[in-house]
Amino acid sequence: MATWEPLVSSLRKKLNSWGNRHISFGGRLVLINSVLNSLPIFYLSFMKMPIQVIKKVTRIQTEFLWGGVNGGRKLSWIKWKVVCQEKKNGGLGVRDIKAVNLSLLMKWRWRLLCREELGLWKEVLVAKYGPHIVLNAVWPSGAIPRVASLW
Repeated sequence: MATWEPLVSSLRKKLNSWGNRHISFGGRLVLINSVLNSLPIFYLSFMKMPIQVIKKVTRIQTEFLWGGVNGGRKLSWIKWKVVCQEKKNGGLGVRDIKAVNLSLLMKWRWRLLCREELGLWKEVLVAKYGPHIVLNAVWPSGAIPRVASLW
C-alpha cells in the first residue's frame, strides 16, 4: 500500500490544484480521462494495482465526476460500470483503471512470449526465475480479445 500512496496523493493534489472552479459535467469527464487516468500509467505498466488502491482511485474519480472539484458524497446517477463503458455502448467512455492495469501488464507478457530477441529485462527474468518462466507464461482464457483493444 505504501508504494501506491504517492499516486493517490498526487491525484488528490491535482484535484485541489483545480480549486473551486465551476467545471461542467463534460469537462469533468475530459479531465478524468486526460489527467486523472494518465497519472498512474507508469505504476500500472509495471505492477498490479491492489484492490484497495483501485477502490481509492475509483472513489476519487467518482466523487470528482459527480461532486466537482470539492468532491464529497453526491448522488451517482449512473453505475460506475456504465460510466466505464464505451460511448457507442451507452457509457461515458471513462477508462476503467483495473482494465488498463491488466492490459498494460498483458503487454509485457506478450513481449515476453512473442519476441524472439532477448532484451535485458527478459534476461534478468530468465536468470532470476529460470527458462521455465517463458514456458509457463500462459494466457488466461478469453483475456487477449478483451484486453488487447486497450493497447
